[in-house]
Amino acid sequence: MKISLITISCNNPKELALTIKSVKKNFFKKLEYIIVLGSSDKASLNILKKNQSFISKTIVEPDRGIYDALNKGIKNATGNIICLVHSGDKLNKNYFDIIFKKIEDYDYLYGNINLVTKNNNKLLIKSKKIDKLNNNILDIPILHPGLVVKKKVFKKIGYFQNEFIISDKLWMLKLIKSNFYGKKIDNILVDFKMNGSSAKFSIIKEYYIISRKYNLNIFMILYVLIKLFFVISYYKFIYYAK
Repeated sequence: MKISLITISCNNPKELALTIKSVKKNFFKKLEYIIVLGSSDKASLNILKKNQSFISKTIVEPDRGIYDALNKGIKNATGNIICLVHSGDKLNKNYFDIIFKKIEDYDYLYGNINLVTKNNNKLLIKSKKIDKLNNNILDIPILHPGLVVKKKVFKKIGYFQNEFIISDKLWMLKLIKSNFYGKKIDNILVDFKMNGSSAKFSIIKEYYIISRKYNLNIFMILYVLIKLFFVISYYKFIYYAK
């Protein structure tokens, strides 16, 4: 099996360099490293040039957002296993070895992550065991930086939608409801750099639209929205904490 690791970046050369450095520290022979740049800023292009012997493939072109960039990387990947990491994220020690050893009999793995705040504080977030009967998108127990998926899964259930900030949650709901078999692992896989986009109150509207789409009753919708308000407030506090 071959692992395809996809990093997306847009006008973020400093964070891109940080991520590439962490990938190089986790050398893995059967690795395809794909970088998708949504801009052609000189600093980012120079970083790619310095690391061209290590990077398998680069895609440099405008995109329609995070999920469009991720989809481009996934569709261009030739590996059996897909890993997604944004610029600014850091792979933890033995990342590839852990995945390669544990995913063979499963379609996907999901582990723990460290949330890294604006001031570089770390908060451990543990994934919870999946409940296939739970339709509440807010309670999805997987965070996508801690998710590793075989490419056949994307081919079967489709790729990310582009229109929502929380499109990863929608996709993971499809994954949970599918017949694919996953495994929870207790390893910390990634230090995930928060950028504040998922801690915006505007996503409450997205959750409302999606809750209606999945025909949740009015009391469940109210529960989701109230809970979401407090969740966002908490993450905004964490993000700006000293």
